Amino acid sequence: MLEFASSISPQSAQRGYLPLGAYSIIGDCRTAALVGADASIDWCCLPDFDSHAVLSRIIGAPRGGYLALTEPENGASPVALRQAYLPDTAILMTEVQLNTGRLLVTDFMPMHGIMPLNGHGDDPCIVRQITALEGECQFAVRFKV
Repeated sequence: MLEFASSISPQSAQRGYLPLGAYSIIGDCRTAALVGADASIDWCCLPDFDSHAVLSRIIGAPRGGYLALTEPENGASPVALRQAYLPDTAILMTEVQLNTGRLLVTDFMPMHGIMPLNGHGDDPCIVRQITALEGECQFAVRFKV
């Protein structure tokens, strides 16, 4: 199992924004996304770095787009526990606590042409795996463009 280098100090979003230091980057050398310590994806330009932002909450909350895990009953963000990259990779592992349990969220963007999930190796994509570590882990996925 991954050894996390350190724990994240609890971050509170002020006016809908996480502090910039609470983000990590995933990318495929063509574009990138910013993943918050709470496992939210708050910035992503597709298909290239110079394209329009599809997700932009980092600069446009509350109007900006995002992909986030939330508590199903009240929409609250999970508590950030730890975030680290798998050694020698750009695969990001984020551990969060929900009211119903603990999750490990794994995010990465496959290199251009390497992993054709849809039969087309040219389209950028974000791969996200969510693993329950403890508890029943009930959560909602919110996606806003």
